[in-house]
Amino acid sequence: MKRNVVCVGLAVMLLVAFGAFAKSAKFPTPEEIGKQIYYEAVNAFETGTATQDQIGLLKSVGFDFGVGYEIDNMGGPDDFGYIWKDSEEADGPTYEWIDITGTGTSVVGDLSDDDTVGPFDIGFDFPFYGTSQSQFWVQSNGVISFFDSYVSLANEEMPAPSYGAMIAWFWDDLDPAQGMSGADILMENMTIDGQDALVIEFFEMDEFPDGPDVPTMTAEMILFADGTVKLQYMNVDAGWDIDGGTIGIQNESGTIGLMALHNGSIADYPYNELAIQFYMADPDADVSGYVYDESTNEPIAGANVEVGAGTATTDGSGFYEILGIYSGENDYEVSADGYFTDTGTVQIDPGANTYDFYLTDTGNAPDVLIWDADPTPGSAAAIEEILNELDFTTQYITQFDEVQWEAFDYVFVFLGIYSNYYPIYTGDPEETAMVDYLEQGGSLYIEGGDIFGFNSPENLMNMLNLQGIADGSADLANVMGYDGTWMEGADMTYAGENSWIDHINAGGGALDVLYNPADMAGCGVVDISMDYQTACFSFEVGNLVDGNEEPNTREYLITGLMEYWGAVVSPVDLELTPIEGTTIPANGGTFIYDATIESNLPNPVNAQAWTMVDLPTGGSYGPMFVVPVTISPGVTTVLGLQQAVPGFAP
Repeated sequence: MKRNVVCVGLAVMLLVAFGAFAKSAKFPTPEEIGKQIYYEAVNAFETGTATQDQIGLLKSVGFDFGVGYEIDNMGGPDDFGYIWKDSEEADGPTYEWIDITGTGTSVVGDLSDDDTVGPFDIGFDFPFYGTSQSQFWVQSNGVISFFDSYVSLANEEMPAPSYGAMIAWFWDDLDPAQGMSGADILMENMTIDGQDALVIEFFEMDEFPDGPDVPTMTAEMILFADGTVKLQYMNVDAGWDIDGGTIGIQNESGTIGLMALHNGSIADYPYNELAIQFYMADPDADVSGYVYDESTNEPIAGANVEVGAGTATTDGSGFYEILGIYSGENDYEVSADGYFTDTGTVQIDPGANTYDFYLTDTGNAPDVLIWDADPTPGSAAAIEEILNELDFTTQYITQFDEVQWEAFDYVFVFLGIYSNYYPIYTGDPEETAMVDYLEQGGSLYIEGGDIFGFNSPENLMNMLNLQGIADGSADLANVMGYDGTWMEGADMTYAGENSWIDHINAGGGALDVLYNPADMAGCGVVDISMDYQTACFSFEVGNLVDGNEEPNTREYLITGLMEYWGAVVSPVDLELTPIEGTTIPANGGTFIYDATIESNLPNPVNAQAWTMVDLPTGGSYGPMFVVPVTISPGVTTVLGLQQAVPGFAP
């Protein structure tokens, strides 16, 4: 993706102090409330131990808490534009509990400790950090997520880069298992203040370990159709460890978020009958520009442009304009018929912004498509760098349907390692995309910890020429190369994610490349023997640790793969030696010659051989013949080749 920042127009800098506000009313003086009480409250605030009564006292005298300090029970905006306030603020939300214990649909029976359950339909398109969410998952540890992998009991500061888009109402080691304290999780769609809304109630939730007499918390989360998130806390029992949880929101990439609480950052918080609201400030930015063809620089009419929640279509001159979006980091998507879709993020400043976008014609596709579906990326970047060094052009995407796969010679798919992985099941659109790509003659690389021996999408597996497939029985400390392959003698340390690496071995005619010495099971297979050209690795190849020399380097492994596929051809010295005394018959006939071929490739390469005739009058003629030939490593001499010369040849 190419972006040009052509200009930044009128920029309005909006500075909002979320500390002490200038108020028209006269504040009482410290003397009026008692200096000793005042200074005790100041000291408690500065040491992080202030109670809600002390915070209220300090507010009443206009104490300067500092710009953006979260003790004011408000915060933000974050880099996307979200703000949070609680019900203590004059313009904050109002606590209004909505009881759905008798009407909501319960899901707690499907949820165990340290677990996730879903997906559940929101019931409307919920705008969240520039994306539209329609489903969510309930996590056992005080979170709802917009992804299906487990959120650990170890609560983090938000944004937490190890996770995607989620909302934490109280992220901690919770235990919703039914049958102890009577905990329940219910959900119900309704209309609130004229808006579609979803209420999710967390009734009498326990901290781990649970039991009949432990403290509980009852809270609820309300998602509104305008993107507002409201959290309400009806009851927080005395004894609940409120100093060990996180309350906040974050975006899909885990790079932008807004946190109201982390491990007691506000004393005695949350408490009974508290409301916290996360919402977007009013739109404060516009963006406009042009969409061009990357190769010709010609404008593209009719292109669809989405930046944040704004959309536009380019006119005949390629111009678009989107008014009324939020400043900060915004997701964008630009698409047009006959062009690859361009996605990413763009920084929008308050006021007017100008961005031009460049789209690639599908007829000018890069060599390699890299689909990085791994929620903890790392391997894809390392391998993309190697491919670029080998002079392959690449296009990187994170959504499988962003481009037309058939336009690429090679597709590399990165699915991650359990539990941070992207599962694919039989019949999924992702499986269909890979099957169709192979059917059309593409070359497919698949890397992932569970697609082979655990998820195993049936239609795809039938095309991969694997055998001995099994869910893993050992983690991976190092990998070793099989004898007879270009990785023979390799013994490489592994530093990637680990969880019982799947067992895979080559079917008939395919090539076993690497294995896990911990259980002597194969973990890397490549194939050109069947109808489909594939490579399967059940670990993160990009997270192997490079050694000092070949074959112990990732570059050597990927280069060998591309050579095996015939994608990379190293120099081959070819010497044609006439037999002594051989002459070309002037009036037609035949002559005999020998061919010596010296190959420095590590593996056999399928190629084509042909002859061309240099004419005495200038120019050339041919090819005289074209035959397939397998060039093996080393020096090969073919004796007694015969060349026919027609009588009409000059």
